[in-house]
Amino acid sequence: MKDTVYLLIKVVINTNHRNIQDAISDVQRNTIFTIMNSKNVKVIDSKIMDLRTKRK
Repeated sequence: MKDTVYLLIKVVINTNHRNIQDAISDVQRNTIFTIMNSKNVKVIDSKIMDLRTKRK
């Protein structure tokens, strides 16, 4: 069976950015992740989905 699942991660940060949106973008650009197959699951594709936040 082919399906799509979404995995969320929690990241606690301390930043010098004035806007949290800049910090989020920085973290997204510099994140490296590995998702591996298991005995019962084959990973077909994975990507970090951009969190698009609006600036005030």
